[in-house]
Amino acid sequence: MTAITEPASTTAPQPVRTASLLYIVSAVLGLVGFAISLVLLPAATTAAEQALQSQGGAQGVDVHAIAVGTAIGAAVLGGLVAIAFAVLTIVFAAKMRKGRNWARIVLLVFAALHVLGLIGLIAGTTPVLSAVISLLVAITAAIAAILSFLPESSAWFRSVKSAPRTA
Repeated sequence: MTAITEPASTTAPQPVRTASLLYIVSAVLGLVGFAISLVLLPAATTAAEQALQSQGGAQGVDVHAIAVGTAIGAAVLGGLVAIAFAVLTIVFAAKMRKGRNWARIVLLVFAALHVLGLIGLIAGTTPVLSAVISLLVAITAAIAAILSFLPESSAWFRSVKSAPRTA
């Protein structure tokens, strides 16, 4: 039984290599953003508690417990999503660099999600540092997506797909 070997054309062109690196940078930035949100968690909890108390309808309700519970729940969920996105982005960036077109498409969807996530920043009250990190993640992922779909990149993905594999 012989192993399947990759065709010689699997050496990725520079735009694909750069896109792969930028996707990894965006994944790391996403994790940094999550870490920053953890640092800002006490301030967010205090702000949420003050907002609940200012509404006046908190009679007999433990506002502090609600604020802390909500903040911790959001942090846990946000952490799981951030870690999953980072790991998947890194894995798919490596697959894309090997010529897997499906990985390029999945990463395009991830980049679009990051860009769409900026809408939440505009509408919300995100701390400035977190907003800057989110903006950097979206810009980095968008540039990576553009690079991975340049004509040179697309031609390379087509050549990898059509190259015969030896058995």
